[in-house]
Amino acid sequence: MKLTRTVKVGRITNLSDARYCSGMGVHMLGFNTIPDQPGYVSPETYQSIRGWFAGPSVVAEVYGLRDAETMHSILRDYLPDFVELSLSELPFIALPSLSLIVTASGIPVEKLIAELGRIQTQVAYVLADQNLPAESIAQIAVHYPVLLKLTGMVESNLLELPVHGFALEGTSEEKPGLKSYDDLAGVLEKLSED
Repeated sequence: MKLTRTVKVGRITNLSDARYCSGMGVHMLGFNTIPDQPGYVSPETYQSIRGWFAGPSVVAEVYGLRDAETMHSILRDYLPDFVELSLSELPFIALPSLSLIVTASGIPVEKLIAELGRIQTQVAYVLADQNLPAESIAQIAVHYPVLLKLTGMVESNLLELPVHGFALEGTSEEKPGLKSYDDLAGVLEKLSED
């Protein structure tokens, strides 16, 4: 399946999701790398998953990051292609070579754009919520590629927004290899028909 827009699937916690998404042509897989956060994937678990998929870029989701030392450990243990975070984690990101995905949740668009101006060369994408007004998404898209975080199916009007791609989330599995991909498959099929 060839997806016509960039797709990131975050909160990957199991091999089944990683392999399914890789096989479906997803561009980026996100892993929660902060120990006290829900859906945390330890470096050991990540390494066991990483050996079984090829293709997608790896995103280290660092929501809740509290210090630069932890960030250095994450970079060493996960070797991410991108780091996903909110503005509150930015003070702990000291490496100008990192490619960032910054969430726009709960921040006035003008403030977000002003804050990101300091690190604009590092911002690969801005992650916007599906319920953000279309005008706000368009305003962000003038400055940065936007990934729209989907919470349900892809409505036709969402495909008309000036977004670079979409962000979805993985789900937990009942036991290894046992889970349904109906919702995720429906979204990916819709994005392949765009």
